[in-house]
Amino acid sequence: MMNHKPEINVFTPLPIDMNSDLSTNPKIMKLPPNARELYFKTFKHGCFNLGLKELRQSHMMSGLDGQGCIVIGKSGLGKSRLLRYFATEVYQQPDYQATDEVTKLPLLSIRVPGKPSILGIIEKLMDCGRHEHPTPRNIDMAIKQLYRFIRFTGVEIIIFDEFQHLLRKNALIRTRDIMAFIKVLMDDLCLSVVFSGLPELVTLLDEHEEIRERFSSANVELVPFNINNTKNMKEFASYLKNIENHFTNAGYSICSLVELDMLKRFYIATLGVPRRITQLFMRVMTQLPDKKEITVNDLNLIFKAMAYNKIKNFNLFTEHAYQIDAQYSELLNKQNGVIKKSNANHKAGTRQGGS
Repeated sequence: MMNHKPEINVFTPLPIDMNSDLSTNPKIMKLPPNARELYFKTFKHGCFNLGLKELRQSHMMSGLDGQGCIVIGKSGLGKSRLLRYFATEVYQQPDYQATDEVTKLPLLSIRVPGKPSILGIIEKLMDCGRHEHPTPRNIDMAIKQLYRFIRFTGVEIIIFDEFQHLLRKNALIRTRDIMAFIKVLMDDLCLSVVFSGLPELVTLLDEHEEIRERFSSANVELVPFNINNTKNMKEFASYLKNIENHFTNAGYSICSLVELDMLKRFYIATLGVPRRITQLFMRVMTQLPDKKEITVNDLNLIFKAMAYNKIKNFNLFTEHAYQIDAQYSELLNKQNGVIKKSNANHKAGTRQGGS
């Protein structure tokens, strides 16, 4: 019989501070148990799996060469979940369990501040590792302390989240100093480094050729789901099927989420953004906590109240299929840059504006 690895639970406490550690947030415990379970469930898909593969590869090369991985994507596409999942996976490995002598810290992850400095970056890294001694205000002393800390705790990979903060065009002098510091850190200690943030960070990173080359082999871009071809539609259907199975296994009766008609409705509702899909079902779980049957009427009621809903006068989950087809076609045309040649006025219920 094959041994299956236990499912990664991103609620698991880690020995480092993952920016805003989910496991220590008191508001989490106020959620209904089923909603909390859904919130921490990780539903993988193509982009997520590719990102996880590249992060694992970068970690594997640590100690051999100073190189990096870029993870980019717009808000809501799962960058934070991917990084948290990867960190949890690393800290579950037997080689990285705490001993009586030292708590090993193979991975550190910080969120880059809006006004970065070398001392600020060092202080965040030390705080992430629960370092108890204050960081020296002298840069040379702070760097020496950081090097000792990394060597002592066995740091192998560092994640810089919200990396676009580090590359603001109005802070190029400070940015160059920090980029040079990160490059030397990677080279001296053979560390792997992950830059994660909005897509604009790639263009800004091109301004620093001395470090850009170290990130040339591992680039991951998280993008929204799309259903404009058979392959993409199958992936979107697989993602929603996993959510459907989650509810079924939890004892719920739920309408089918993977019929073509329903796929179109969910795509119109969420534009294929994973966070919006999760938010919709989380709202179902928190507003209808006692229901054990989730219907299209429930989805329609909840979707009408969602802040990202731009078609509030349209009953998306209960309207006739031919109206959904019209909505779906118009949305695809808009995304593909096709200008409507006929009536320039939007009919009632059509999607207006972007996301």
